[in-house]
Amino acid sequence: MGRRDLVYFAGFFDGEGCIVIASQGHERKGKMSKFYRLEVAVGSTNHWIIELMKFQFGGAVYCDRRDNHPASHRPFWRWMICSRKASLFLQDILPYLKLKKAEAEIAIKWQSNRKMGVRKEEDRDKERLVAEAQRIILSQLKREV
Repeated sequence: MGRRDLVYFAGFFDGEGCIVIASQGHERKGKMSKFYRLEVAVGSTNHWIIELMKFQFGGAVYCDRRDNHPASHRPFWRWMICSRKASLFLQDILPYLKLKKAEAEIAIKWQSNRKMGVRKEEDRDKERLVAEAQRIILSQLKREV
């Protein structure tokens, strides 16, 4: 993929995209625990551009057709990519981002520091604390723009 395409995707993402460190609770060995993952998404009523994002970077496409909208409203399409693939996408477009550059840098760094596999409980607890802090920082950056 050429520079021109990356500039286009970065501009589209800067305007319509979202970067989050999502948290989801689940039960593990009888106690509640949180799971964190990097999620990158972009939405549009233009189905073609959303499918193009999936074709170029992977991920999944969802149609969000809300029942409370009139039938005349066009469907809203969402492309989503998670974890390592999301980080790779952000690395590709990072040099061309303007509005979401700081968010992307935090997300890339957070994803690169994640440890996979079996870890001690205290290490998992520390990772959850870091993830929650980074999630809050990303949330605050969205309010500053």
